[in-house]
Amino acid sequence: MVSKFRALKIATTLRTVDLLIRYTPLFAHKDAPPNVLNLAGGGDFTTVGDANIAALVSLADLSVGDDTLEIGCGIARNAYALHRKFGDSVTYAGFDVMKYCISWANKHFSVDKPNYSFRYSNLTNSMYNPSGKVAPSEYVFEYPDASFDLVFATSVFTHMQEPDFYHFVNEALRVLRPDGRFYFTAFLWDEDAERASQSGEAAFSFMHQAHDSRLENSEVPDAAVAHSRSKLLAHLDTQGVQPPLIMNGGWRRKVNKQFQDCVLIRKVP
Repeated sequence: MVSKFRALKIATTLRTVDLLIRYTPLFAHKDAPPNVLNLAGGGDFTTVGDANIAALVSLADLSVGDDTLEIGCGIARNAYALHRKFGDSVTYAGFDVMKYCISWANKHFSVDKPNYSFRYSNLTNSMYNPSGKVAPSEYVFEYPDASFDLVFATSVFTHMQEPDFYHFVNEALRVLRPDGRFYFTAFLWDEDAERASQSGEAAFSFMHQAHDSRLENSEVPDAAVAHSRSKLLAHLDTQGVQPPLIMNGGWRRKVNKQFQDCVLIRKVP
């Protein structure tokens, strides 16, 4: 449970940064956000973004003409990379729970890119938005049914518990067109992950139980979450999709490859 003091401290900091972005030139930057604003995970902003888009091209058939939606777009790391690769030959929509990220992207990135849009969603998250007003399990994506060819989320469901995770999976499938693709990264808990965790080979222990998921930190539960692989597969069996492609990530053995597990789902045509 996140303490009220921590939630207030985070909310105050985020609100201050958002106001500075919107009403001052302090964080203006031409080609990428200042490093101090980039909370999109480790690694170089440009290099990691390009690698994510390359994965979408090779694994999820991202191509010219696609309408895309990013869940948890952060401060536009993947949007920058998408524009470097495809320019305005694709459309992109992204939403995130961190208001300052959306303010920065709308002010400094999408202003001259009409095919790219960003939306703030005030959802509760103990890691990134503890003062959020809407439970993720109650949030309806603000896009019509069957409006995207590709929906993707990188390192988002690693910070989301049940039942929020499954609700977001359902919403992603709702807004996908027939034969559309849904790609996401996650930590999936199965026998292999449990063995690696118990032996100390894995990057995380995930020793705390929450529903059928596992938590790394019980005090900040959304800091790192692993979801049951078998439960995910059973859920997808009810959703009108083809059998998913799942690629195990390097977090299980601390090897130099894609860190998180990768999941590709295709909606039935």
